Amino acid sequence: MTASPIGTAFVVGSGPTGLVSAIALRNHGFDVRIIDRMVEPSTHSKALVIWARTLELLDGHLDVDRLLDEGIHGKRMQLFSRGNRVGEIGLDETDSRFVGALFMPQYDIERILCERAVELGVVVERGVELIGFQETTNDSVEVTLRGADGQETTTSADWLIDCSGAHGTISRDLKIDCDGNDVSKRFSIADVVISGGAGHLPGPGEGIASNFTHPEGLCVFFPIDQSRYRIVLDDDSMEEGAVPVLEELAAKVRTRTGLELELSDPAWLTSFGVRERVLDEYGRGRILIAGDAAHVHSPAGGHGMNTGIQDAINLAWKIALVSRGVAGDPLLASYSAERSEIGRQVVTSSDHMMRVMTVQNPVLQFARNTALHVALGFDSVRGKALRSLSMIDLNYRNFGLRAASSIRRDRDALQPGDRLPPVALQSTDGEETHLDELARADRLTIFVFEAPGTPDFARACEEVRDTVQGLPEGLREVVAVVPIHASKETTSDHACFDVSGECRAQAGFHGHGAMLVRPDRHVSFFCGALDCGPMRNWFEGL
Repeated sequence: MTASPIGTAFVVGSGPTGLVSAIALRNHGFDVRIIDRMVEPSTHSKALVIWARTLELLDGHLDVDRLLDEGIHGKRMQLFSRGNRVGEIGLDETDSRFVGALFMPQYDIERILCERAVELGVVVERGVELIGFQETTNDSVEVTLRGADGQETTTSADWLIDCSGAHGTISRDLKIDCDGNDVSKRFSIADVVISGGAGHLPGPGEGIASNFTHPEGLCVFFPIDQSRYRIVLDDDSMEEGAVPVLEELAAKVRTRTGLELELSDPAWLTSFGVRERVLDEYGRGRILIAGDAAHVHSPAGGHGMNTGIQDAINLAWKIALVSRGVAGDPLLASYSAERSEIGRQVVTSSDHMMRVMTVQNPVLQFARNTALHVALGFDSVRGKALRSLSMIDLNYRNFGLRAASSIRRDRDALQPGDRLPPVALQSTDGEETHLDELARADRLTIFVFEAPGTPDFARACEEVRDTVQGLPEGLREVVAVVPIHASKETTSDHACFDVSGECRAQAGFHGHGAMLVRPDRHVSFFCGALDCGPMRNWFEGL
């Protein structure tokens, strides 16, 4: 946080999306206030998995090791049908510096995020409810609050960020339309201790999720902690608001798994119906919406919380540049354009996954199981499935913020809008580092790649640095230039070397080249390092 804040932000909701919003905004230089109408944090496990892409995006905003040390590292997802193994997907083989899936109950995720917020000077104000808001003419938002004592107060901020969840009312008050519908499918949830099932259902601490399909329905097991599993069953017999009876639920579990399992010590029993919704706009003006307040979908894939956290990180750096006075409407509009499209993609994929896994027709069940068994025998299919689950294949190609290449590059190289991969590099002291580690979460990073045997790399780096020096001050101070040398012949201190050439190959350059990476570690622009005119134009377009 800078000594003089670049602006003020008011965050509504202290779930994972709201807490990450507060943390990211603080790291970008905002004075942040966060409220929640709930007097105490929820003690229910709710969301259970943090996928690799979310861990990558959190890196730099907090010490991700704090999550990794407490969570259960996912090893694999195994699939069964009528008790017979169909196949499995490895969860620890993803193209990331982090585990593909980290199992952890939401209350522990929120605790760690809240601790980080407090470290940054942000405290959740509980028992405080937003009851009114209005965008004023002087680039601020006036909000009316009601405290736990019933007293009403009015305050203002430069930005209002709604992270209040699926029942939030800000989008309704703004009269924002949405695409969505209720899906005629209900589920039961039980967080329980399980005994029995040796050989098929290992202890939850081993990090193995299990998916059982059966003519009577689906039964999925997710690790919560070292002693407890989350069980999810599709169960259309459950009425709205009904709570499952443990003995009845246990009988259904035994039928669907074919295992003599005993369930005990329930920490949470509940049921819910599936609703799918994505807002047409993720806010208006200086009132923005993120997380479940913007998109709701089926629990298949466990992507809801992750998508919300990724919303928050996408938004924070963009409104930071607007508050610095170096970006305007195009950058702000790209938040809604990018994240609403991703929201629709996640809703579509989770709906498809749910329908495939809960199909009741015996012929279709046989076809599904046969197809899965054959397909999961191929490394390429398992890898593609994991990339989709872990969310590392999500990109902003051809939509959202303007992304382009001003030079011809290899066709199979990174494309504008892609996630920056963790390509291994060597540092001056011989230690290994990764390309994505060098892209800071609070900066735009320009990587300058050296082509072996090509002269004038020093001049190319100087050209890029001169381009940055020519930017407005508020932008210049949040842009970093990182040279990537082709060999260790350089005498520069703290240099990074692409000795294998893999990094340059993924960037697709033949000569010296420059690659612009956003704070959310998506590639945005490529150009020749000796001609940075197109890059200057990109910055001017913000």
